[in-house]
Amino acid sequence: MNLSTGLRKFMLIILLAWISTGCYVPISRPGAGSRTFFPASPDEFTIGETSRIEILFKMGEPDRLSKDEKELAYVWVEEKGVFTLTGCDAHPIVEKTTAVFRFDEKGILESLDVFYDE
Repeated sequence: MNLSTGLRKFMLIILLAWISTGCYVPISRPGAGSRTFFPASPDEFTIGETSRIEILFKMGEPDRLSKDEKELAYVWVEEKGVFTLTGCDAHPIVEKTTAVFRFDEKGILESLDVFYDE
């Protein structure tokens, strides 16, 4: 075995050891600039009965609003953990929840959709 082959094997072992130092740390905290919690359960809202004003009162100011104001969206981002592969850089594992409320012309809840993105 010549010096070049030995050096390559040594560097490969060092590289594999460095990469294998990665880890996952579970956490649960709101993402930067996100709402801290879901202030109301979707079960609290009844399609065809709950008004836009009631939702604004319970949920607060929406994160997104359609131009005609018939659609309100609330977004939560939660960091579920941090993954690091080399020990040098950390990547957050996030889960995003979006609740979209749609209203008819009278301001009564027409639909409520909740989306989860990981």
